Order: sequence, then structure tokens, then C-alpha cells
Amino acid sequence: MSNSNQTFEPYLTIDEVLVYLRVTSRTIYRLIRSGDLPAMRIGRQWRFRQRDLDTWLDRQRNGSPQSDLFAFDGRGVPPRPLAAEDRQ
Repeated sequence: MSNSNQTFEPYLTIDEVLVYLRVTSRTIYRLIRSGDLPAMRIGRQWRFRQRDLDTWLDRQRNGSPQSDLFAFDGRGVPPRPLAAEDRQ
């Protein structure tokens, strides 16, 4: 019994996600561990739906408060505007 309206959506591997997002495996695993990147574990391997990755990227681009990787430094501290007294 299959529904003819359903389309097959393959799951991406870690290697495919590395190419798709153009990041290192360390970054991928860090995002998985933090719960930021939508992934599911099948046995000992991670799998990703491209649709979920695209949604995640859109959230990043739109400045989602959940996880904005580009607005904070590695310590989770928002960047401080440069004040006049900081300039020399």
C-alpha cells in the first residue's frame, strides 16, 4: 500500500552534508551535539533530510534567536559595538 502522492526523499550522509554546507566534520558533530542541526541517528550513522537542513539554514539567515551562529562569537557572547574610546 503506497500513497501515490508521496515522493521519496533520500537522507543525506555526513559526507554529503559536509559538501552541502561547506563545513568541517567537527562543525557538523558540534551542531548535532548542541541540538542545533536537525539530524537522526540510524544505528551508528547520522542521517539528514535536505528539507530540514534548508529550513535550518533559512532560520540562521533570518536571525533566529534559537541559534544564530553568525551573530555570536565562539563563547556565545554577542559582539560589542565598537565605541569611540576603543578607536586609537
